[in-house]
Amino acid sequence: MTKSSIDALVARETLERLEYVDHADLADRTAALYRRWCQTIPFDNLLRRIRVADSNPELPGTTPDEFLASFLAHGAGGLCVPGAMALRALLQWVRVPADLVSAHYCEFVDCSEPDNHLTVVADVGRRLLVDPTLLLGEPIELGSPGGSGHTLPLSWSQRRNDGVLVIEVRTALTGRPGFLRVSGLRPRSPRFAQLLYARTQGHRFFRDFNRTSYVRLNDGDGAMAACGPLFAARTGCADPGPILLEPEQMQETLSTRFGYSAELVRRLPEFHQTSHVG
Repeated sequence: MTKSSIDALVARETLERLEYVDHADLADRTAALYRRWCQTIPFDNLLRRIRVADSNPELPGTTPDEFLASFLAHGAGGLCVPGAMALRALLQWVRVPADLVSAHYCEFVDCSEPDNHLTVVADVGRRLLVDPTLLLGEPIELGSPGGSGHTLPLSWSQRRNDGVLVIEVRTALTGRPGFLRVSGLRPRSPRFAQLLYARTQGHRFFRDFNRTSYVRLNDGDGAMAACGPLFAARTGCADPGPILLEPEQMQETLSTRFGYSAELVRRLPEFHQTSHVG
């Protein structure tokens, strides 16, 4: 098994913060770690948002240690590539074989564009998808025909489409479906991951997308998401829809509901009037 690239102290502090409990069985170990990750470490663009606003081209979280150090210090998560690299390193630290796998994520099932997403597949005798962007709460066993799952209020299903594994998911903010297309399970190197990160985040679409803050978390009792001034929390099948929050309300929500440090929230351009917003 590949040795984890993560620093020992960072790994131990992160597992302690996650309140991770070890298991003898590899599948149980994977599920336990992923469940606590989804409940604690958000998918977000807050650090990227700050740098875009300040015209800083440096990408945040380019190593697992940097990603997890930001989480420990400020409650920050990150985007798909650094999140996948950090989750894989943490899985390897707890002795779970895991690979980085590229995919394409979009809102159209038949999209055939190049891969724009990085995810993690654990090999525990069967292959388990543990995606730190979708935050579904439970691993998805790949390849089970017609497989589906429902971890309220999120749901997923998988199927084969012309040889491509398509996983349909629904998120907390809009409830609209998104489609994760995995054309192969070829392990990707950290170097490939870095190039994918630079390519996707250097694209104008993503630069423009990062002019608005967004965050997603699955806290165990339900899913929460925020995008700009909109906030949504779902705890069951009912769809309350997003609500519009005033800046002061959103600041409090980011700190109390999502667990971000007050220092990080104050640095966001939405709440820090001296930042340059290009």
